Amino acid sequence: MKGQLQIIKAFTNSMSANTSLEKVCSELVKKTIDYFGAVDVAVYLYTDKTQELVRTAFTIGEQRNPYSAHPPESIIPGKGLAGSVFRASKHQIRNPQKNRNRSAAGTTMPCTEMAVPINYGQKSIGVIHLTEYHQSTFNEDGALFLSVLCSIASNLIIKTIASTRLQKTEIKLNRTRTFNAREKVRFKEVNDQMEEILYSLSHDFRGPVLTTMSLIDRMASDPKRFAERSEEHTSELQSHSFISYAVFCLK
Repeated sequence: MKGQLQIIKAFTNSMSANTSLEKVCSELVKKTIDYFGAVDVAVYLYTDKTQELVRTAFTIGEQRNPYSAHPPESIIPGKGLAGSVFRASKHQIRNPQKNRNRSAAGTTMPCTEMAVPINYGQKSIGVIHLTEYHQSTFNEDGALFLSVLCSIASNLIIKTIASTRLQKTEIKLNRTRTFNAREKVRFKEVNDQMEEILYSLSHDFRGPVLTTMSLIDRMASDPKRFAERSEEHTSELQSHSFISYAVFCLK
């Protein structure tokens, strides 16, 4: 077994600024094996979506019993050793005598189990579960060491989850900004088209309106003269219309 401080230092140094959640959990499994030897290790993290402990990383020790099953992919909080430890936020060790007929492993071979919660502050965010066959290497000193290692891992896990959520939020914001920019361009185009239409309408109606206003002013200044001129224009128009109709008929 390697020294505790050496393993803790190696675990911390293996983490980078862009460490993924899978990387943190995998390194936690590796450093656990470095300390305890060839044991079965599984790391579970709680997810609010399914309200279950989901297996994030695991490994099978060299001395694994061939008749036992792989660790479950998910665990209900409060069920089994790992679920109970997660719920209680306190580590537990089960000795071979109590596990001689452990049905979950599908074997009667004596095994020792230890589960340690992954706590962030006062809250459990996961659990690490260890199984050892043939011999018992789990004790309170080992549980305390693993608790320290899990405490370091919990900070990295929360940081990684927060970083991932921040990246997703930034992607959504960028998409929103892009959409808003496109809509702004589209709005400007529509606004420019409306201004062109209004200008065209204003220009087209300006001539008739001015002519009408001029006629109104002339009528107001000399109604009698305006009436006579109107009759002359009307007779002239009728004459032009009659001549045009006659020419049309001759064709």
